[in-house]
Amino acid sequence: MAGQPPCPPASPSAARSTAGPSADTLQALALQTGWPVARAWQDGATWVVELDNSQGNSLDERLDRGVAVLHERAPDEVQQFQFILMQQGVAVSSRSVARQAWAAPRWSWTGHAPVLDSTPESVQRPAPDSAEAHRPARQGNGGFSLGYQQHVGGPDGYLYALSARAQGQLPLWEGAWAQGTLQARLLDNYERYRYTAPSALPRVRTLVREYLTQARVTLPYAQLSQLNRWGEDVFSLAYVGALEPMFAGAGAEVLWRPQGGRWALGLDVNRVAQREFDQRWDVRDYRVTTGHVSAYWDTGWQGLEAKVSVGQYLAGDRGATMEVSRRFANGARIGAWVTKTNVSSAAFGEGSFDKAVYVSIPFDAFLSAWSTQTLSVAWQPLIRDGGARLNKLHTLWNLTGSRDPRAWRQAE
Repeated sequence: MAGQPPCPPASPSAARSTAGPSADTLQALALQTGWPVARAWQDGATWVVELDNSQGNSLDERLDRGVAVLHERAPDEVQQFQFILMQQGVAVSSRSVARQAWAAPRWSWTGHAPVLDSTPESVQRPAPDSAEAHRPARQGNGGFSLGYQQHVGGPDGYLYALSARAQGQLPLWEGAWAQGTLQARLLDNYERYRYTAPSALPRVRTLVREYLTQARVTLPYAQLSQLNRWGEDVFSLAYVGALEPMFAGAGAEVLWRPQGGRWALGLDVNRVAQREFDQRWDVRDYRVTTGHVSAYWDTGWQGLEAKVSVGQYLAGDRGATMEVSRRFANGARIGAWVTKTNVSSAAFGEGSFDKAVYVSIPFDAFLSAWSTQTLSVAWQPLIRDGGARLNKLHTLWNLTGSRDPRAWRQAE
């Protein structure tokens, strides 16, 4: 049989004119995409939906499922669906889908699997009449998990620890949130952990044994963050608190990242103090200013991505870090970095300079339900004080991931 049947009309119950998606529709949308709905309304012939916390992988598939929900329930007058992807209440990117263009291939008899054709748009947020906008309240979230840590190859032999973690996040106002992690060691063999590596530099990383063994219940992270967007392509992030297990303080980051572009530029500056070994609220005498200018480049070849950062590290040394990674179609990533600073090889100690390889695998690859969590494993042969970077909870590069055009392709 030649040709194709016409696109099916919306269901009879959806043929009525509405002021936007109903609460039931938005609930189904959140269920199918895994993204909480921040706000939704009708703007002429367009249904506009803001989806919050829009991280994760399989963005194209999530959006395709969202369009299916809206197409089934929208009245005939609605011809386009616009999705504004948010982070903590701040618009990051926008995609639009023409309703009939989406529906036609899904009802054809050609036997070809349809591909979502979404269009990136300027990230503008119209201000709908409050009576016409569905706005669920932003809610906090939290959970419990188990963590496993191991140390292989040191003079103390194989070391391990099994821990329980409680994490929580609470939205405050637009772009602002509080976040923390409480950790308790349940089972370990740290009584055998006696070695502390020698160092000729300020001990910003080589006191790892003291941080791991001083207390069984610790507070690795506890911080307040504020995310903002300035114009179309510039974002900022400010933060204060216990930024990582070893350092607390305050900092800010700015990132220029054009929608769909291959280049991005960023700058971060942090003033931090070394935390006490028990990882509570006290700090030690050591303080330092650390920060970097960073350039990001999507090569467009085989999913390869490069990053170069130049600046000052936690031990006060200055230099550059080169990182190269490859991203696969399912969101998995493999990469490596090397750091060389003005510290001599002799002063750095064994290993001469900082280096590591890592693998990152999204939980989406293993679970039947959507997840924004990622399994990350890094192999760093030696931990020394030279070239040490601040291990922040969030970076603007990650928070603005939905601006990456590759995130919307099912295959490289």
